[in-house]
Amino acid sequence: MQFIGVPSGPRTSGPGPFASLECPERVPMPSKPLNLTVLDVTSSSITMSWLPPKNQNGAIAGYHVFHIHENQTGVEIVKRNAADSVIRFELPKLKPFTEYRVIVKAFTTKNEGESSDQIIQRTDVAGPSAPIVVNLTCHSQDSLTIRWKRPLEYYNNIDFYVIKTKIIGQDTHRDIRINASEKELETAMIIQNLTVFQLYEVKVAAGTTSIINPKKIILGKFSESRKIGLQPNCEKIQPLLRQSHNDYNLAVLVGIIFSCFGIVLIVMAFFLWSAYRANEVVEKLKKWKECPNNLQQCSCHDHGN
Repeated sequence: MQFIGVPSGPRTSGPGPFASLECPERVPMPSKPLNLTVLDVTSSSITMSWLPPKNQNGAIAGYHVFHIHENQTGVEIVKRNAADSVIRFELPKLKPFTEYRVIVKAFTTKNEGESSDQIIQRTDVAGPSAPIVVNLTCHSQDSLTIRWKRPLEYYNNIDFYVIKTKIIGQDTHRDIRINASEKELETAMIIQNLTVFQLYEVKVAAGTTSIINPKKIILGKFSESRKIGLQPNCEKIQPLLRQSHNDYNLAVLVGIIFSCFGIVLIVMAFFLWSAYRANEVVEKLKKWKECPNNLQQCSCHDHGN
């Protein structure tokens, strides 16, 4: 019986056809990392720690941290520091309010080890986008009315609104927090106990309760600042100002319409005049063709007619 060796097969030793087979030596892999634990969670990161494998089976060169969500897998490489008995790592650039599955594997220069126990962790919410202020008016000489639309982007829920008022020129400000309703697309409120004859700056932000720490509010972006002045009878003056503004807009619109009409008339007159002049030139050319050698006689004949 003869054995025929192939490059990918087992090696042989000894002479002749009765040489014995030698199986390649299998390098053992590291066992799984131990005690994979979540330490901290934000809207964009998960900080975790773990212990080195019990059976390292060689010098550990580092760790692969796999994170999976929505059938997408990413991997981060953590280099091994021999002095660390506990490895700590922050998994960055994650999506807010998203569930991730995480496993860790140690690797040597020769192979990769077993998977750690899996952890499943959802990232925290991020702050909502800015509300849109649609109305800010004087309600009385010491109060104002504000109305805004719900932010277009938010995570989980919108739980609170914070209305910030500030007298322009002063450093101090006043914050009012109200509960939000999931059903309301727009919210309005009256801010009272303000100071007459002052110019106020007002803006609004939405807030969401953290899913990691229920006592923490994640505040979003503030809306663009709006300004309003308070004075006696300002609630009566505003309708008059709005009416004057509407009358001004109407006058501007009428002026634009008449201007456009005038331009159209001018263009039409120009084309009619051009057509008339062109017709005159054609008539003169016809007469010149009829009597080219006696153009003066033709002209006199025409005058006679």
